[in-house]
Amino acid sequence: MNKAGRIGRDGEHYVAEQLRPFFPKARRYKDRRPSQDIKGTPWMVEVKRQKGWAVQQWIRKVNSQHGADGKWMLWVVPRDRRLKDEEPECIVVSVPLLKELLQEYTR
Repeated sequence: MNKAGRIGRDGEHYVAEQLRPFFPKARRYKDRRPSQDIKGTPWMVEVKRQKGWAVQQWIRKVNSQHGADGKWMLWVVPRDRRLKDEEPECIVVSVPLLKELLQEYTR
């Protein structure tokens, strides 16, 4: 596996680990799936760990795979979380997923 692949894989493992307290079966998919990196969650999770951010492009890709009305999460992990000048970790969610989360929160 090349360096970029290892960096992406490590980001996917990190996100799965963060989700596991809530979804114990959260794991990284070992096979390559378009716009879905984590299994064991009730919605699609795509992980990005790159130097440059292209959030609009990533959203278009996820929507093309899962539909604009689908429930998905885009989790952006800084390439090197130790560096202070790196962009912070960020999560973008689809509107249907946000509505579901808000309904659960307000119960």
